[in-house]
Amino acid sequence: MSITLTASAARQITTYMTEHRAGIGLRLGVKRTGCSGFAYVVDVADHLAQDDVLLENRGIKIVVNLEHLPLLEGTEIDFVRQGLSDSFRFRNPNVSGECGCGESFSVDAHVARLGNGMALDEVTRESIEALLNAHSVLLFMKGTPARPQCGFSAATVNILDMLVSEYETVDVLADATLREGIKTYGQWPTIPQLYVNGELIGGCDVITELFESGELFDLLGLKPPAHT
Repeated sequence: MSITLTASAARQITTYMTEHRAGIGLRLGVKRTGCSGFAYVVDVADHLAQDDVLLENRGIKIVVNLEHLPLLEGTEIDFVRQGLSDSFRFRNPNVSGECGCGESFSVDAHVARLGNGMALDEVTRESIEALLNAHSVLLFMKGTPARPQCGFSAATVNILDMLVSEYETVDVLADATLREGIKTYGQWPTIPQLYVNGELIGGCDVITELFESGELFDLLGLKPPAHT
C-alpha cells in the first residue's frame, strides 16, 4: 500500500499543521459527487478510527479509510501554485476518466468494491432522516456541548453558542453505527457535521469560514452583524 507526497505537498501540509497545531496527520478520502462519480476529500486527521489505515511518507502520517483505499492506492499528492490559485493535485493510477471541470473522476474495477463498502443500511438511513426532520439545526459531534471530545467539535459548538440559543446535538461516539452512517449519508468523511433544515453545511473548517464571512448568519436565518 502506498500513497506518496511530493516535496511541495509535504511542505504545505507541515506548514499548515504546525501553524494550526492540528491533528495527527493528513486524512485523504473520496466522496460521491460531480458528473464523473467521485471527488477527493482532504482534511486534517484528528484521530485514527478502527477501520482506518495509517500510512507515512516524507515524515507525514496519511490516514485513509479502508473502504476508500482501493480508489487511492498508488496516488501521488502534489501541491501546485498557479497564479492566484493554490491547490492539491492528484496523480491517481486508478482513474479511468475525469469530467471536463476536472473536479471529479471515475474508476473501473474499484467502483463496485467501494460502492459496497459505502452502502448505508435502511435502518440507519431512516434513523438519520428522523433526526434531521425533527431538528432544524443539528450537529453531529464527538461528545456533548458541555464535554466535547475533540477540538473541532468544541470549536463548532463555540460558534453555534454565539449565534443560536437552541440547537440539537448527537454524540456519535455513543453509537458506532451512526458515527459511520452519517459519514456515508452526507458523503462527508469527518466529524463534526452541521445540518441546517436537513441540508449538510459542512465540518469545522467550513463552519468557521462561513462564520467569518457572515454567510452562516444567512444559513441560520439570522441578521448579520452590522460592520462599523
